[in-house]
Amino acid sequence: MKVKHVIVVCIVCLFSFSSAWAHALWIDTAPIGKSGTAHHVRIYYGEPSEGVLENVTDWWSDVGSFVLTIHFPDGSKKELAVTPKSDHYTATFTPEGNGIYALTITKPVAETFDGHKYQFNGAAFVHVGATPAGNADGLGDFRLLARSLGTEAVGKAISVDAHLEGQPLADLEVTVFSPNGWQKTFRTDDKGAISFVPDRPGHYLVEALYSVDVANADHKHLHRIATWSFNID
Repeated sequence: MKVKHVIVVCIVCLFSFSSAWAHALWIDTAPIGKSGTAHHVRIYYGEPSEGVLENVTDWWSDVGSFVLTIHFPDGSKKELAVTPKSDHYTATFTPEGNGIYALTITKPVAETFDGHKYQFNGAAFVHVGATPAGNADGLGDFRLLARSLGTEAVGKAISVDAHLEGQPLADLEVTVFSPNGWQKTFRTDDKGAISFVPDRPGHYLVEALYSVDVANADHKHLHRIATWSFNID
């Protein structure tokens, strides 16, 4: 019975580890905004490979207590209030002037599994007026950032950069999930970038995992999960 118990515990831990990594937290918002007009934001949590969106009451551990931060064009930032809906949270902000408005989430999950701790990271840019492409300056931590904001189209290549504390991450696996359930894994080049061509309209999610060993903490391994999402009409 003891042997069976150990086997069951190991299976549960393995399942929990795999399940947590399979899930992602992402920001969904239109990449183009207008000064003086309310801009809407949605935050989802689910399993991209299966197209599953979790109801907010079922979000794992304290994932639902994330903080959504808006970074203004002048370099200032503040926390945005969020409102729970059935399977996502919503937020709204009103741009005041042209520039790039960045939205970020950095959420370390309270619960750990056998020494493994997870941190969900999401980012999105909102362009207001004629502005250059967004970048990772000042956003910190682990981010996936697209270069072609607002110009995504079927058949047009999209480049996505992976950054850790503003520096490019080379040789990192990045997975793209398409609207029909197709997924493909790429590896970043020496500049931390991947490129792919969307083949159909719908919602796309780009996801990456960056893991490190940790000393002098309540966990031995930290797994950062970063996401970028966009829609093609």
